Amino acid sequence: MICMEGKILRKSLRPELAVMRQMQSDIMLLKKRVNALEAEVEVIDNDVHEVRPEYLKKLEKIEKTGKFYRFKNVEEMRKDIESF
Repeated sequence: MICMEGKILRKSLRPELAVMRQMQSDIMLLKKRVNALEAEVEVIDNDVHEVRPEYLKKLEKIEKTGKFYRFKNVEEMRKDIESF
């Protein structure tokens, strides 16, 4: 707001400045938290996609022979894979 002499009415701007500063502070905090979350997600993502070498060997064998097996459940499949 500008008065007749061209001076800024500072008293009327103080509440808005305080709100803007608080918003800036909140945004910076959120930015730090998002960056931390992104780093954690990357670590989890890298860990989740790790495959045991023995599973890869078993998959290579299956691909070469062209033999595919059916299992009744995951536990049966796990026993077969881990017995390799």
